[in-house]
Amino acid sequence: MMEVSSNSAHTNAARIGSQPIALAAATLIIIVVGVGAIALWRTYTGTSPEQDRVTSARQLQTRTAQPPSSL
Repeated sequence: MMEVSSNSAHTNAARIGSQPIALAAATLIIIVVGVGAIALWRTYTGTSPEQDRVTSARQLQTRTAQPPSSL
């Protein structure tokens, strides 16, 4: 049988306990950087995909509502 000293058990528990916190912190940082990059990209280009979709839908509705041209 191996005896586990209280000092080594405490060190292992602390090491295991700190890894999920570091992983969560790294994940949070990556998400925040990604959201910031998307916000900067949208600000820099000046248009958002939602505005383009609305414009396209309105143009399509206008074309559909127009009476057919007589031949």
